[in-house]
Amino acid sequence: YLRVPDECMELMKKKKRNFTFKFFRLIAGMFLPHIKFVTECEKPESPCIFVSNHARIYGPISWQLYSIENIAIWTAYDVIFYPEAKEYMYSYIMHAENKKPRFFYRFVATAGGKILTSLMSSVDTIPVYMGSRKIIETLNMSVQALENGVSIAIMPEKENKRDNDYIFGFFDGFVYVAKKYYEKTGKKIAFYPSYLCVQHKTLTAGKPIYYDPALSNAETAEKIRAAIYDIAMRQPPHRPVPFSDAPSVSPEEKA
Repeated sequence: YLRVPDECMELMKKKKRNFTFKFFRLIAGMFLPHIKFVTECEKPESPCIFVSNHARIYGPISWQLYSIENIAIWTAYDVIFYPEAKEYMYSYIMHAENKKPRFFYRFVATAGGKILTSLMSSVDTIPVYMGSRKIIETLNMSVQALENGVSIAIMPEKENKRDNDYIFGFFDGFVYVAKKYYEKTGKKIAFYPSYLCVQHKTLTAGKPIYYDPALSNAETAEKIRAAIYDIAMRQPPHRPVPFSDAPSVSPEEKA
């Protein structure tokens, strides 16, 4: 195992809720649905790994505000650190093809980036370095969190893998956390497939799926994804909030 960097160690410490977080929680309570966390089994083991749909912004917010205590959320590193957050905000704003001068959006992105990183400094996150060799830091932090009794929430959907509106295809790399944890401790961590139903304001955790070293990462990820889909189908009729507006994948593309 590589040493967890000091900046990441700071992220793993229990956060003090700052003014930005308290203000955000107030605003979220006014304009976003108040989600109820429910389980289909007994109280989830601790620590464990929750795996759920993203449901756009609702997933990360719901896990932070309405799930269990002592949980860390996998979060893209470029919304945690500055100036990466500034560039993230700028690209997100420009993606909307707005027509105002670019300097205006630079100003908005700079201010937004500062607010975003201030908020992230008050919540419990594990930075995810997708597409980078630094992803090993994500895995190490995750294993260390589990060893410290901290559960993890992961929303591993892939934007370009949409074959239904309830749960997109997965990046299966998150299963490495369970593998590394098993190699280090000999314990098979429990994954809890979970589904966020925004319309009915519920975040439902299903029955646990224990890590099986005999299965590949892809097989484990698909098993969890199928369980999440089953939870979605057990909900009252509702309109799902998909991860993104990406077009559906055709049967030929899936094959």
